[in-house]
Amino acid sequence: MPALSRSEVVKAPAERVFAYVGDIGNLARHMSERGSMPLMGSKLSLEIITPETTGVGATYRY
Repeated sequence: MPALSRSEVVKAPAERVFAYVGDIGNLARHMSERGSMPLMGSKLSLEIITPETTGVGATYRY
């Protein structure tokens, strides 16, 4: 089966990277601003349900 791999060096402290990744406001940024290969060219629509975007209880729907 064919596989696609891509890597990137992130020059930022681990705490900052994990804070970014853990915020659901950033969850689908790479798939909602332009077409995404995993979505076969479509865009993802993300709706944040709770005021909190991080932590236990933060809720979203897509």
